[in-house]
Amino acid sequence: MPRHSKNNTALSFFTYAEGRALDYGTKKQRLGRDSMRECDACYLCLQRARDPICCTQGHLYCKECILENILAQKKEISRQQKLLEIKAKEEEEAAKRNAELAKEAVIQEFERQQVRITPISTNSSEKIEVNAKNGKKRKFQIDDEEIAAIAKREQEEALKKLEEERILASKPKLPNFWLPSLTPSADPDKVKPIKQQTMCSASNPEHPISMKTLIPTKFAEDKDPTSKKTNLICPSCRKTLTNSLKLCLIKPCGHVICKICVDKFVRKAKQCFVCDVKCRDKDIADMSGEGNIHSNSFVSSFAKFIFL
Repeated sequence: MPRHSKNNTALSFFTYAEGRALDYGTKKQRLGRDSMRECDACYLCLQRARDPICCTQGHLYCKECILENILAQKKEISRQQKLLEIKAKEEEEAAKRNAELAKEAVIQEFERQQVRITPISTNSSEKIEVNAKNGKKRKFQIDDEEIAAIAKREQEEALKKLEEERILASKPKLPNFWLPSLTPSADPDKVKPIKQQTMCSASNPEHPISMKTLIPTKFAEDKDPTSKKTNLICPSCRKTLTNSLKLCLIKPCGHVICKICVDKFVRKAKQCFVCDVKCRDKDIADMSGEGNIHSNSFVSSFAKFIFL
């Protein structure tokens, strides 16, 4: 056995280190604290939320950011609707043109068949004799439904033939025939159906959102006299709000309290700890956070990358 066959890179399979060195497949990487959004940060601008406001599922935004986002989504929806209307009109006109072409093709084929000289059938007299045995002449009846069905069938066959001719004519023009976007059946101008409602961009999967359903959020603040920095705290236990704490939003009043205090005081008393506003269990929403070990409603601290 030659010496080079014993090298580490000459094996018949990939070692763990060789597989990690390749930029191929799915790779996982743990995200650090700098990659995490703070608990009081807006999901759109990633800064501390100014005039904080939450959706019904506890996603925090700046009031200005979320209103701009909703207006931008509405503009995009109206633009897509106009495109859909234009595309529908174009498809309707194209269908009418194809129907006219198919009708002309059927008429031309009928005229060609009428011009041909048909040979006289030898068994025509036999048919007359058989029919004359009964002593009654059979009346010629026209069935409108049958005629319409035959005409429709002929038009469909003509349309299919025209489509096949179009595909055959476009084949020599295909530079990369293996690409789905360049196949004859692909329509580059096709507009996909759009959602008719504005969606929350922070959730996965997305959920509907509107200006009426947004909840103004109130954080309790604590000013540090030494550093002159304002920290957000829980109004009950006075703990500083971080990603390590699970937070809850009281929907009727908008106060933010840590989950431990909510379970101890708010759920039992059926009222907010700060302003004594009545609230039920369905009025309490878990706020979404990142980088927490509680993975029920928190974003995972791992990122996946797929290399092809």
